This record gives sequence, C-alpha cells and structure tokens, in this order.
Amino acid sequence: MIADTLLKELQNLNRAEKWEVIQVLMTDLADEEKTILHHGNVYEIWSPFDAPQAAATLSQMVADVCFYRSQNRFEINTKDSGTVS
Repeated sequence: MIADTLLKELQNLNRAEKWEVIQVLMTDLADEEKTILHHGNVYEIWSPFDAPQAAATLSQMVADVCFYRSQNRFEINTKDSGTVS
C-alpha cells in the first residue's frame, strides 16, 4: 500500500510533475517486464481449447441459470462453488 505521506506528496505536485512521475514509473515497469520475459523464449499459456471439463462446467452453469430464470427463482449462490440455487 502506498504510504500516506508519499500519496499526499504526489497529490501536491503540479500537473507537469505528476506526468513526470507517471513517465518515470512507466519506464521502470517497462524495464521490469524486460527482465521477466526474454525475447526468443517460448512461454506456455493456458487455453480453454484443451479444457473440456471447464467447458462442460460452464455449459451446465448456463443451463442452470436459464432453467432457474424460467422458473422465476433465480439467485446465485457464490459462497459454495458458484452454483445456482
């Protein structure tokens, strides 16, 4: 969390100074990204195309929502597993 004193100091800057701070922070973030991802490396990403169980679960949830809406008793129970009750 940002320290209250730093936040107050930032809020007291004029418009040009605020943009300068943003530019410095964005440059720092971009430099950090360069150390995380390296050009030429292959990085694995998750895709829903290889997740038939996730697709089945989503389809069932949509079917449940449609059914309960047609019965006029629609509410989502988010405390359990996101099922419709």
